Amino acid sequence: MAVVKLYESGSTFAHTPMAIVAADATPHTLDEEDMVKQAHEIGKKFAALTELLKSYLYIGSVKVCGADFSIPINENPKGWVMVHWIVGLRLAKGLLMYMLERRLKMSVLIVMTDEQVERDVKIIREAINEVTEYDRASPGEVWHKVH
Repeated sequence: MAVVKLYESGSTFAHTPMAIVAADATPHTLDEEDMVKQAHEIGKKFAALTELLKSYLYIGSVKVCGADFSIPINENPKGWVMVHWIVGLRLAKGLLMYMLERRLKMSVLIVMTDEQVERDVKIIREAINEVTEYDRASPGEVWHKVH
């Protein structure tokens, strides 16, 4: 009657031989391919490319930790800026980010090229520059402006 035999499991995170081999290989790959350094380099590049964003009234700061980025948004300082508008604009331009409270969050692959980082930062800057054009309308209501 038992469907699951010894050393078998239906769980994604089970202690199967393949999961154990993958878990064992991960730290070796991180070391061999110097991925921590790669994450740090991507973070430095992102921080340099987004330095000007700190001058915007509704940008709280730009926080970088390796290949994880966070941009806190001050909603409604003197205008009408909403985090979900910026996320919508970025998605329409081909960059997937997510919101967490009033922050834009992005965790990137540590194998990204410089060109990919530059393209993504360009999309971020474009969306942040365009967000004030919506004058209290949700981007979904005037989505044609993006395309």
